[in-house]
Amino acid sequence: MQTIRYIMSGVAGLLLLNSCVKDELYKTPHPDKGRITITADWSHRSTDCPLPEEYVLLHSCCEGTALKAPADREFCHPSLFEPNSHTLIAWNEADRITIDHTTAHINTVERGLLESLPGYLLTETQNINVIKDDTLEVEIYMKQKTRDLLFELTVKEGDPDRISNITGTLSGIAGSFDLSSQRICGEAMNTSFPFARTNDKITAHTRLLGTTGLKQSLRIDLTFTDGSSQTIENDLTDLLKNFNDDMPTPMYITGDLLTPIEADMTATIVGWENGNEENGENIEIY
Repeated sequence: MQTIRYIMSGVAGLLLLNSCVKDELYKTPHPDKGRITITADWSHRSTDCPLPEEYVLLHSCCEGTALKAPADREFCHPSLFEPNSHTLIAWNEADRITIDHTTAHINTVERGLLESLPGYLLTETQNINVIKDDTLEVEIYMKQKTRDLLFELTVKEGDPDRISNITGTLSGIAGSFDLSSQRICGEAMNTSFPFARTNDKITAHTRLLGTTGLKQSLRIDLTFTDGSSQTIENDLTDLLKNFNDDMPTPMYITGDLLTPIEADMTATIVGWENGNEENGENIEIY
């Protein structure tokens, strides 16, 4: 009986030893899959763009897997991933922008015009390689995809007090953005926005998803205190050719407005300039 007890004790010791060795082979409770943690970097945004409270995170293979993640701290994804390459798509929910599947659309108003001041959209895609039995730390560098455009016109001829109303309509504007490819998509659209006047300064503010198409034109509709009106057509293609390049930095456009001083004269705008390099930072929107 003593011999039997001795042998059984030795077998139990071997089993225990084998069990300990097996546990040491794995670093996590998920040896055949990997886990990911995600941190979003929001530094690539304008000073006027607030930090969102949360953002949407989507695994590109499955649209039904979209979930909310906190914007200000690390997020541990609740799912385990196969050891393979994966693509994550991230974006924030912005005012007056609708997300349909993986396409962001600026909302429209009357006459099919785009909202002139949508919220700030930030988004990015990230390709990752998940390793089994490990946790991958992922940093997503969120990029701003809507940009502020500000106009300042100075009345250099005529009486500015004769102007009762001024509206601008800008064409050649992007209305949609593909979150998967991170590219503008869809046809060119228009947006309309009001100008405000203080003394001889006339200013306007719009926010765009970008420019698209071959041409960008600004139509100015002027109404005077005597009830008369005039329209000014302006080709801004050259001024806006780099609009999509630096989205966090507002773009400032300046020009001189010449209003009629005699009957049968036509209003016009001259001296269009990109004001960013000079006095653009001093433009005030009234």
